[in-house]
Amino acid sequence: MKSRSKYNPKAKKDSKLEIQDPRVAVYRDYMQKHTIICKFMGIWPTEKALNWWIQAKWKPKGEIKLQLGSMGFFIEIFDLIEDRYIIFG
Repeated sequence: MKSRSKYNPKAKKDSKLEIQDPRVAVYRDYMQKHTIICKFMGIWPTEKALNWWIQAKWKPKGEIKLQLGSMGFFIEIFDLIEDRYIIFG
């Protein structure tokens, strides 16, 4: 029996979307090298408090952009790959 989407009853289970734009591949490669996806396990600090903690504890040489997500997730985007590697040091 084939699985069907409730939004598209004719959709096949193994349907895939491929985007051929080379800019997407460049963006994906950049994000794989420059980001960390994190999740809070407890109290969720404010964005200001989180930025302060990152600067105080990790002391990055470059800029770190913070993107807050839902359910306690957030993404850190590092300008310098070296700053990302320091965290895993």
